[in-house]
Order: sequence, then structure tokens, then C-alpha cells
Amino acid sequence: ELLLRRLIDYAKPLTPRLESCPAAQILRSAQEAAQTALLAAGVSLWRSGDDEATLPTLEVDPLLLVQALTNLLVNAAQASRPGGTVTLDARRCQHLGLPHLAIAVLDEGAGIPAALLERLFQPFFTTKSRGNGLGLAITQNILMEHGGLVSARNREDHAGAAFTLLLPVRGP
Repeated sequence: ELLLRRLIDYAKPLTPRLESCPAAQILRSAQEAAQTALLAAGVSLWRSGDDEATLPTLEVDPLLLVQALTNLLVNAAQASRPGGTVTLDARRCQHLGLPHLAIAVLDEGAGIPAALLERLFQPFFTTKSRGNGLGLAITQNILMEHGGLVSARNREDHAGAAFTLLLPVRGP
């Protein structure tokens, strides 16, 4: 029944309820939501990037965006080895000449095999023994509804993968 509800929810178009929300608040809420998974995996969370006070206020659906970011944090925790670190990095950037906020989640896992990279965001695609393959597809859907995008790559600086949410920043 729960799986069926998730499938039906996935099939419905999302209608974000947009409101002004400080990016720092989204980061904190997602960290809180992912805390159980981080503890269970025995990994610590490290914050990097711009100072929280300088992060922009976003026009987003905070519930949906926290869900998207939590999905990435939980995946990173599960991909990392015990004692490892998941990095949550948020910084202002330019994309196509417009101001954006890039929120990256970096793990210290095995990385993503090249053959799987282009399939990661497909519904029902999973590499986990326990999973339905909807987390990244839902994350992508949420970002698209916000005029943003999500990308995945292997890290160059370290073993592991990096998932980045790119969100437009409107206003000052």
C-alpha cells in the first residue's frame, strides 16, 4: 500500500507551494531529517561553502526542497563507509549568466560506475538491495518544478560521488 501510494504520488505533477525561505533554513532542516541515517551509517556531516549568513533567500516550496536534499544526504550516508564524512556544500554561483545557489552533497563511497551515471535519475532504477529507485527521480522532479536541476558526477579530489542541486536565486 505504501509503495502504491508512492508510485501514484510520483506520477502526479508536483505543484510547489512557493514561499520565501532562507537557504540556511533548508540546509538545517535537511540535516535534521537525515540525522538518523547519518548516525546509522556511522558518518559525520561537514558543512562547507559560503557562510550561512550570506546565503540567499529562495522562492521555493521548503517541504519539497528539504525532501530533495534529504534524499541526497541519506544516499550519501548509505554510500559512505563508517567513519567517513558526508560534505554539504552551499555556495552562490552563476549559471547561464544568472545568480544561482549550488548545494552539493559529497560522499566518500565507491563512486558511480560510468555505465550507471546516465541511468541514475530514471524511475525504478536502483543499485540498492532495499530500495524502490524513486528517490533520485523524485529529487529530479522537485528540482525541475523549481526551475533548477540536479546533477551527479564522481569526485576528482577524493573517492566518492557528488550530487549538486542548482537553484535559481530571484531578487537581490
